[in-house]
Amino acid sequence: MKLSCRIFKILVLFTLLFGFWGTVSSAAERQVCIPVSEGDSMPGRYFRPEQPISPPIPGILVAANVGGLKLDQYHWYCRKLAESNFAVLLIDATNFPQSLTPGHDTWRKIPYQIWAWTNHLTIAARLALSHEWYVDNIKSAVNYLGNLPEVDRRRVGVSGFSQSANAALASASGNKKLKCVVWNNGGWPWILPYEPSKLPPVLIFHGEKDGVYDVKYARQLACELDSAHKDYECYIYPGERHMFNLYYDLNKGGSVAWQNPALASSFEKLIMFLGKVLQNGSTLKSLVVQTGPHPK
Repeated sequence: MKLSCRIFKILVLFTLLFGFWGTVSSAAERQVCIPVSEGDSMPGRYFRPEQPISPPIPGILVAANVGGLKLDQYHWYCRKLAESNFAVLLIDATNFPQSLTPGHDTWRKIPYQIWAWTNHLTIAARLALSHEWYVDNIKSAVNYLGNLPEVDRRRVGVSGFSQSANAALASASGNKKLKCVVWNNGGWPWILPYEPSKLPPVLIFHGEKDGVYDVKYARQLACELDSAHKDYECYIYPGERHMFNLYYDLNKGGSVAWQNPALASSFEKLIMFLGKVLQNGSTLKSLVVQTGPHPK
């Protein structure tokens, strides 16, 4: 495993040295191997803009949950970020064995839903014993992304979903390598400790009808950031459920994603936030906003 990672990194470096950014690449996505603690490795998928763009560019780490590396919705999310001129690294922050996870579009489908929830409960049991490994996985991925020649290590952020949103928050607490956190549908934040006063700007997305993590956790985080006088934006969408700003029906085609007003609206706000923080370096106005489509 270690040898294969070294060989992969040598090939990537060779490609970059010979004009990787000088032409439009026919493959804007590639699999990567990320070194983590204790000599282990973690698979990832790297997305870059297809159009020529002068490096260095801002980087976004997208931290998914168990099996997320296989789900097409995450790939869609990362491609859209890359189209907005960000270098994007997708990981399953739990580093759960990919061979033991269902793939493609498995959410909310039986029997795959049972399989997925069994995996999630396995991670929850491990988190009950220790959380350092989870945070270290994200930090290792941040280091990997920041060390890519085309990425500006001074402009790297993390977008975490569900439980990985909490790990992203913990990894960013006091970490100067991370310039912002996107906290998507997280909850129970005290499981993974963080210090609000030591966080970079935070963008919060949550569905008011989230049945996995209650919306009260989003409001709690916003209140803590406000009390700490930190920059943040909080968007709570009425009527929306868990992972509303990522999930859509693959059977109807990717274009149907934009027919979901909440998904389209939240992604637009995501790009605006990242543009202000990572591309323009602007200061945000601390503000709690409730927006999005109302329940029918």
